[in-house]
Amino acid sequence: MNRQDTETTTATTGRPPRQRRPRLTLKRVLLVLVLFVALIGAAAALVETTRWAYGTGFVMTQNVVSLHTSVEGTIRQIRVDSDTRVEADQLLVQLDDSVQRAALAELQSRIKAREAELNRLVSTQELELAQRASRIERARLNLELAEGILKRLKAGGGTVSKVEIEEAQVRADLAASRLQEAELPVDTIMEKQMTVLRENLAAARKQAPVLVAELELRRVTTPIAGTVYFHSFAIGELVKTADELGQVFDRTGWIVTLKLPEREVAHIRKGQTVSVYLSAYDALRYGTHEAEVTRVDRVLTPRATGDAIFYVEARVTTRDDIELHPGMTVGAYIDTGKTTWLKRILDF
Repeated sequence: MNRQDTETTTATTGRPPRQRRPRLTLKRVLLVLVLFVALIGAAAALVETTRWAYGTGFVMTQNVVSLHTSVEGTIRQIRVDSDTRVEADQLLVQLDDSVQRAALAELQSRIKAREAELNRLVSTQELELAQRASRIERARLNLELAEGILKRLKAGGGTVSKVEIEEAQVRADLAASRLQEAELPVDTIMEKQMTVLRENLAAARKQAPVLVAELELRRVTTPIAGTVYFHSFAIGELVKTADELGQVFDRTGWIVTLKLPEREVAHIRKGQTVSVYLSAYDALRYGTHEAEVTRVDRVLTPRATGDAIFYVEARVTTRDDIELHPGMTVGAYIDTGKTTWLKRILDF
């Protein structure tokens, strides 16, 4: 069929002539796909993005204290309720200390008795020393009198009998003997008496701090201010030093402890930014808490699955619209720096 026949046919049927459109061949389609994949690959290899490390963990106060007793004993009194604000050095739990208090009271009575005995001895010795001085003075005067009489009798010549002189001599010798007796030293004896009482008093006083310390050991106090939470212990229950009575949480500072897989250990550094999601709050509504890595524990802990984990601590910035509680579970993304989309997809 020639062109004239075609035109005749078209004119006869009344339809316009069809024009043939070029069709994409399979090769062209494949070429376009290859180019598209190449462009995506190049973009993935060159375009930078943030590399995030994901971890899970829990919220905890920066300062927390476990409450333990220093000695074994029975609980006599719990001074505050659980979930109560307490101050530093405040008494929280009192163990039974009746035996120690009785011993301290007995010791204090013994100390007072020995102090009174020492004071009496001091007063007695002062009185004895005053009386001794008086006796010495009287003996000295008696001796001077006896010697004066003896001298006068001897000076009397023949008018004085020998017997009178001998009697005067005896009286003078007796007065001298009494003066020597009055002047005998008593300081050594008195000092020994004082030494014995003072040593007994000092020994009793040394026992007092020991008993006071025994009483203090039966007081459970908190070294920090915060909120106290007690475990289930009852009045009269026997507790040991290994028993944890409760904990005190200082709510002025918060941290999150995160668990991360081993592959992230080379990427985590102090100062990195952390976005924390609280399991108790809807992330879409409340968003995230900002935190900063403050500690990286690079000692890996193997697991039964064959891989290992390590732990990271981050200081959390608190918010007024969200109340934090110790032990709340979290998920967190740590900004470890820049990487390409390709490396992020391949996760290295």
